[in-house]
Amino acid sequence: WDDYMLGLQKILNPNFVQKIKTQEPDEMPITFAIEKILFLFYLKYQNVLSDELFAQEMREVLNIDDEIRNVKIVITTSTSGRI
Repeated sequence: WDDYMLGLQKILNPNFVQKIKTQEPDEMPITFAIEKILFLFYLKYQNVLSDELFAQEMREVLNIDDEIRNVKIVITTSTSGRI
């Protein structure tokens, strides 16, 4: 978990970090980043976000380039059909 958190902190968009520090001074930006990333993946999975909008929203949180377009969501289903 610690390595995961450190890795995410390295690629957080500095503008996102500053925005969170300004709006929520007692909170950790990484907490908001994880929440937003998970929510964006959920919206992508539900086909609410286009690939372009997904990439744009992720760039607001993470300091990345076009690699985000290559992200694929893999859902493993059990034999009962539940996700």
